[in-house]
Amino acid sequence: MKQHSTLRNTAFNKLIPVALGWCAVALLESFSYIAIAFAILKQWPLELTITIGILTIVLTVVVTRAGFHVGAKLTSALYNVVYQRLARIKVSWFTTGNRAQLLRFTTQQIPGFMSIPAHQLQHFIHAPLLPFIITIAMFWIGGYQVALLLGFLLTLSLLIQYSAQRALAKTDQIRSQTEVEATNSVLELVDHIELLRCASGCQRATLRVESAWSAQDKALAQTNKAAALATFHSTIAGILPTVGIVLFLFSSGNHQSELYLAIILLALRASYPIEELAMAALGVNNQRTALKNYCHLLSAPTLHEPMQPLAVLPKEHTLTLENVTYSHILSQFSCVIKPGTRVMISGASGSGKSTLLHMLMRFDDPQHGNVRLGNVRISTIPLEQRAAYFAYVPQSPILFDGTIASNIRLSRPNATDEEVEKVARKMMLGNLLDRSPLGIYQTIGEQGKRLSGGEHQRLALAQALLKNAPILVIDEATSALDLQTEVDVANEIKKLKCTILVVAHRNPEIWQAEQTICLS
Repeated sequence: MKQHSTLRNTAFNKLIPVALGWCAVALLESFSYIAIAFAILKQWPLELTITIGILTIVLTVVVTRAGFHVGAKLTSALYNVVYQRLARIKVSWFTTGNRAQLLRFTTQQIPGFMSIPAHQLQHFIHAPLLPFIITIAMFWIGGYQVALLLGFLLTLSLLIQYSAQRALAKTDQIRSQTEVEATNSVLELVDHIELLRCASGCQRATLRVESAWSAQDKALAQTNKAAALATFHSTIAGILPTVGIVLFLFSSGNHQSELYLAIILLALRASYPIEELAMAALGVNNQRTALKNYCHLLSAPTLHEPMQPLAVLPKEHTLTLENVTYSHILSQFSCVIKPGTRVMISGASGSGKSTLLHMLMRFDDPQHGNVRLGNVRISTIPLEQRAAYFAYVPQSPILFDGTIASNIRLSRPNATDEEVEKVARKMMLGNLLDRSPLGIYQTIGEQGKRLSGGEHQRLALAQALLKNAPILVIDEATSALDLQTEVDVANEIKKLKCTILVVAHRNPEIWQAEQTICLS
């Protein structure tokens, strides 16, 4: 929350000069129209009107550029806050729904914040201030009756607009929710396309996402209907003050053409911002949704980092769990894992094997109890230092677009080509390397699509081994290998002089575990 407060204060300080700039633009623009009116009625010098108009244009350009500059800086600062937050959010928070919401927020809504200083402030400072100044000036130009009538009609126009925008906001909120659900369904389809096609067939595999899209289309249609109604109200609100003033002047018997021209000019300019406010309302609704998503991200459970780096880091790598409780999965669980031990973690599906590994690596914190590395509580070790102790291969390894070498080097960027190739061949990737003269510099395609499932896992294992961490965690990471390859890989891993934690339902005996942790 400290980062949020700092960002809020920084944004407030940066937006004040831009807001004052739009106030100055509104004043100058109002004076330029008033000068035109007095030039018509009182023969004010044309040079004065032109000078004020030029100053208005120059200041508008300067303030708009400043607004975009400030918007870019604030967007960059916001991305930095999100990045810092994501680094500490507990892994359990990243559900499919939260992932979809986060994706929409970072790719669509944060860039939308850039428009606030340049456009939103213009609409909500410049737009209301200009008609207010013109209404005050109308006391001298058309008399108090015309000024009061213009003020009343402008207020009535705003009330009409407010009523329309309230209805629009409700439908737009529904539209926003259906967008999140549609994004969620698309992610679900992309992540599990093979399963859905196998279970339901190619045609029925997309039924869930089609249903979400249908709901989104209906919500969008309702929003378009409300937007059309709001636009109609906006048009009525825009012409109401001018028509009302003309009717009043005509009924009062005043037929002075110069006065008509001056008052109509000012009434039109005072009415025009009503339409601006109408068009800005959709943007306000989107910004409100974006702010809600930002607050949702800030409220995500995080791993608290120590304020100061540890003076003394763990000198040995004994892992200790002391009466650890996590939800309904683990209860008062304790165990000790000595350095250099091969440990098999077994148990039925849902018994907490992956949760236990997450506790040990501190992807999450237990609700009760302590996890220690050496004689130090793992929660007191800063993230960057803690990461150096663990190499991790998850159940479904993730590879990135690039080469074999770039993916293996993720764990140790400064590794030489010889070290990368050596560890790749240890993980039985020799046939893959020999397919092309490029060797380790072969591209693997988007998320490793050019590789088989077994090559996926072996590449992830090579990445973990290259790190040479004192604790290696393998969570069902050999399930796609044939038996002989799995044995060969296990034999190579068993040669390592480090603590090895293995979750393996298939062929657990090949790991020759020295300690077994059985979860019920």
